[in-house]
Amino acid sequence: MDVVRNTETIDRIAHFLPLVQNRLGSLSTQLEVQTGLTNVQVLYLEYLYNQGDCTISTLVTALRKAQSSISELTLRLEKKGLVSRATHSDRRKSLVKLTTKGKRWIMTRQKQQRQALLMILEGLDSDSRQAMLHHLGKLLTLTDRVQIDQGLKKSTGQRGILS
Repeated sequence: MDVVRNTETIDRIAHFLPLVQNRLGSLSTQLEVQTGLTNVQVLYLEYLYNQGDCTISTLVTALRKAQSSISELTLRLEKKGLVSRATHSDRRKSLVKLTTKGKRWIMTRQKQQRQALLMILEGLDSDSRQAMLHHLGKLLTLTDRVQIDQGLKKSTGQRGILS
């Protein structure tokens, strides 16, 4: 009975996750259209806002992108006036920093995100919001630790799909 219940729960979660992802993706696409920035560009700007000035190699590691991609993103964001480059103490490197325009852009976007999230979460009581926050944090931690291919090997005793 417990195995059946767990299977049903897993099936329901597997059903809802792509739906939630799709709806959040639609909201993200709407923001891209409104702002003219891609999701990766927004993540780049948010990283700089939260972490402060950093090198290209730091951004490569943090955003898990190729150096050429980050260099191209930096160039595009420079042209939009959202970031600038400065000389690093190691003259072979450059330091990327948010401009005043970039900081204002991030603060405005964060305000818009909070307002949109508030509208979404108004349907939940305080305890439900706290529980959701707790479970999302746990889910994020677990997804960082488990790779799908490894999880399939462990749960089925078979080779993973990518093997």
